[in-house]
Amino acid sequence: MTQPTVSSHAVALPGGHASRRWWLALLATFALAGTFLADAPTVAGAGEIDIVSVDYQSDGRVTVALRTADPATEVRNVRAVVDGVPYPARIANEAALPVSVVIAIDASASMEGQPLEAARQAAIGLVDRLAPEDRVAVIAFSDAPILMSAFDDGAGGAISGLQNLWLGGSTSLYAAIDDSLALLAPEEGRTRAVVLLSDGQDTLAGAGGDGARRSQVLDAIGDSGVQMHAFAFGADADHAFLSEAANRGDGGFWSVTDAGALEDLFSHLGARLGATTEVAIDVPPLARGPHRLELHASVGGSTVEAGSDFEARNEGFVWLAPRADSASEAGSGPIVLDVSTSLPAGGLVVTAHAGRTPLEVLSNPLRVLIDPWAFPAGVTPVTVEVSTLDAVIAEASSDVTIPELTPALSFNVEASERGEVMGVLTGRAQGVAGTTLVARQNGMIVAQEQGTELRFAMPRNGVSLDLSLESNGRVLRSVAHALPQATVVSEGRTWRTYAAIAVLLLALIAGVSWWMLRRRRQTNERWQPSGRTALVGRQVPGTSESLHPLGTVIVQSPEGEERRYELRRRPLSVGSSDECDVSIRDEGVAAVHARLYALGDGEFRIHGIAPRGVPDRVTRNDEWVVVRHGEQVTIGRHLLTLYALEETRATPYATGGAA
Repeated sequence: MTQPTVSSHAVALPGGHASRRWWLALLATFALAGTFLADAPTVAGAGEIDIVSVDYQSDGRVTVALRTADPATEVRNVRAVVDGVPYPARIANEAALPVSVVIAIDASASMEGQPLEAARQAAIGLVDRLAPEDRVAVIAFSDAPILMSAFDDGAGGAISGLQNLWLGGSTSLYAAIDDSLALLAPEEGRTRAVVLLSDGQDTLAGAGGDGARRSQVLDAIGDSGVQMHAFAFGADADHAFLSEAANRGDGGFWSVTDAGALEDLFSHLGARLGATTEVAIDVPPLARGPHRLELHASVGGSTVEAGSDFEARNEGFVWLAPRADSASEAGSGPIVLDVSTSLPAGGLVVTAHAGRTPLEVLSNPLRVLIDPWAFPAGVTPVTVEVSTLDAVIAEASSDVTIPELTPALSFNVEASERGEVMGVLTGRAQGVAGTTLVARQNGMIVAQEQGTELRFAMPRNGVSLDLSLESNGRVLRSVAHALPQATVVSEGRTWRTYAAIAVLLLALIAGVSWWMLRRRRQTNERWQPSGRTALVGRQVPGTSESLHPLGTVIVQSPEGEERRYELRRRPLSVGSSDECDVSIRDEGVAAVHARLYALGDGEFRIHGIAPRGVPDRVTRNDEWVVVRHGEQVTIGRHLLTLYALEETRATPYATGGAA
């Protein structure tokens, strides 16, 4: 939304229409003479372009209204530069047609006083900007839409109708749009537009049919081909509906809070409606203040340039609606200020402050939280700013009423994590910074803390406490509190808690012991390298040294190298350590991996020391298996073949498992 200060300049011809024709004839004569003068410069086509208005809207679009000397002249190949930066530009509307416009003004009771007078004067200014061939009608709507001036009444009738506006009760917003579209339906061969101003919501559709009626009106706007230019006046206007209506009608939307700016905006819109061409430029959010626009275009075969200084006022891009938080207790909870904006959220920062005090801003939905304790009772102005990293885009202000609150002081007793009985004192005073919470016993200070919360260890001698909220030595509120039974109860609960924890620990130890015993009984089922069932409980003969070997074990490496060891009554230790009887260098073998026993009768017993896959970890000797003559087991990547003394190596042997 802008109030452009148009200082447009162009490659144009001075004077009125008659003067233009004279200059065109003169230029044509010079151009003809150029054919006879060899060194005379060639003059381009006599194009002319004028910027009549520049409108910046919150959706990031700058709309430029142009007027050409000849309404039938086409404008092509438009290029735009804003503040020295080029941006995409396109022809948004090209209509060298007279305009038929309906001005629909809200005349409900809420418009009484300055709003209605501002709307009346703004609409009169718009009528004055229209060309003689344009047609205008006026509708006032309150309890029902009323036609104040028809198209055939001319500009004088429209001004008379605007001067005779009177106030009603309700707001027939939807019906006013229906009547405006119906008035414009027969206006064929003309640019048709509605200029709509309202400060409230439609109050006649009814809660049950409001959604369907709303959609019906929006669809009718989109299907009509009528431009819809909507003004939302004040915070209570239906910003969402009016914005969508303008979008469906390919027009402009303005949210206005300053009655003084309304007349400028209407006058500006009147110039826009009288333009022959509209150019749309997509730009990022523009900061408030002056900007420079440069246009380059082809007009009637000539390349022309035009420039304009315009000001981005950005009023109404953000609007506020204060409300009391229904969840707050006794009115002392946060005051919520709803924030609405039509600006795109990407890359923007929203901040809020009351005076120099920053306020908390929440998103989704966007709102500001105001702590009533931080401000004195009364009216406090709050300002919300939407900005980029280096510039303020838009802002809105609202007066928030802070209720009067009584200083609050409360006390509770609770147990800490270490079982201590703690007193918790909380207190706040409205508009007072640097309050102090104090706990005294027999006139002596037990604890004190500046802020809103005090935690201290409770005394145990049964004497009452004097608790107070103070500011610079002045007592704002105080209470007396005897040591409650909750102290003993809390201690009892603490000891019961310890007892419950001890019982749980004992139960956990018993459960773990039972699980380990059960696991030990099942180990023989989990360590069976040969695939046979372990012979649980078989007795091992005495381990005294025997003079005669009972068997042989052959150890074969992955490379095929073989080593032979004799088995006697004494077991052979197997592992990667040099101290083992059978030393196996293998990363999958523990320092002491297993022991081999010769049982006689062609049987051998293998005791596992380290679990499979866990090198260098020694366990108890509780996993064992019995294998027979000729069977094999693997330890790491080595193959062990066991033979009884009576047998020969030619005896076939079965495949075993991993030890």
